[in-house]
Amino acid sequence: MVLKYIKSIWQSNSTSQVKTNLTTFINTTVEQLQDWKPLLKEGIAISFISLVNLITISLLLITSLVILCLILIYGLATFIGKTGDDTYKQWSKKVESLHYYYEQDIDYIIDRMNTKDIKFNDLFLSVDGQHPTIVKMFLSKKINFETLIILDDILKFTKRLNKDITEKVLWPKLFDRMKRYKPFLSYNITKYKISLRDKLKEI
Repeated sequence: MVLKYIKSIWQSNSTSQVKTNLTTFINTTVEQLQDWKPLLKEGIAISFISLVNLITISLLLITSLVILCLILIYGLATFIGKTGDDTYKQWSKKVESLHYYYEQDIDYIIDRMNTKDIKFNDLFLSVDGQHPTIVKMFLSKKINFETLIILDDILKFTKRLNKDITEKVLWPKLFDRMKRYKPFLSYNITKYKISLRDKLKEI
């Protein structure tokens, strides 16, 4: 019954205007959809081109970053290599002239002994757990590290200092450094003992 009623209303004259309006709306909608197809295709094409451009730019940026990193790594390696070469040359020069630098340091030590009225043996003594004068001379860069090692090889003062120095940060590191570096030094200890003895006789 309901269906027959709806059909009768649809076929009646009173609904003719409604049918006309509905038909017009449907036709207009279809036409608009037809007009949107090119726009939709164009929009998809533009989006695709934009995506391709974005990917291209991203790849260029990544490539640039990689190249920059390689340049920095190469530059750093070159700098480190050059610095290493310069350091090795300086060390080689010092080792080749080891005895000369040793005697220069002994002259400085004797000069300080005379100026400060210090006895030679007192240079290697720790007072109240502090660093001895000879260590202070090295820490203040007045004598070479190699001279400190050679003097210890002659006088054996570090064994006593390990017991007397109360400071437990700087000295243990310095002592360990002396032990690790000593095997790389090659010298005639007798020659250095004689040089030290002769220098001290001049006082």
